[in-house]
Amino acid sequence: MIFFTPNYTAAYTTGYVTKKYIPQRWSFIYQWPTHAQSWVNAIAQGQHQMSPRIRYRFKNNNEVVEVWSYEDRLLVHLLLTIIKPTFKHVISPRCVHLQGPSCITTVTAKIQTALTRQQYGYVIRSDIKSYYASIQHKILLEQLKTTDDDPILLSYCDAIITAGVEQEGEILLPTQGIPLRSSLSPFFGALYLKALDDAFAKCPGIFYLRYMDDRVPRTLHQRNGAMMLHER
Repeated sequence: MIFFTPNYTAAYTTGYVTKKYIPQRWSFIYQWPTHAQSWVNAIAQGQHQMSPRIRYRFKNNNEVVEVWSYEDRLLVHLLLTIIKPTFKHVISPRCVHLQGPSCITTVTAKIQTALTRQQYGYVIRSDIKSYYASIQHKILLEQLKTTDDDPILLSYCDAIITAGVEQEGEILLPTQGIPLRSSLSPFFGALYLKALDDAFAKCPGIFYLRYMDDRVPRTLHQRNGAMMLHER
């Protein structure tokens, strides 16, 4: 159970706004002193309403960027701060990207050790095409319900995952895909394939690690690895 309190929210958001956003959006900063308390109260009571993300498309390189409002960005970062201590309890230890870039050295050493000891005869490196874009909202939301029982937190996660997207004046309501640049998306991406991580972890004769959508199973027998990938 995770509780939202006005004091905790106010302390977090005040520091975040002061350090990070003063140079970027003066109108937001100008209104913050008069709107902060009502926004904090709304957050704590579960009444904050997410706005659609605004989608920008750059014609010179076809890049697409989706942007949250500043209030919504603050909420996303606040949620990340609250749920981060639970990662070790709900995410498989075989999924390593939530540990941050510093885990690369440790993971590389583990892989090198497995290769050096010649315990595994075959290596399968797989990648999921358009992983973030393929995540089904309904499945992810059901998975989140198994990780926490706080109705406010689950409601905000639902709103973040299913938020509409404004594109050229039209509001789109996608049923799959999570934002590429959201600070919560790595957690959602880790949770979505937890069943796969657990399945490989229980399979004897296989060394398995995952970094987001990149999977590196090592197996004693070619048949074992092929069957696992086919079945999962």
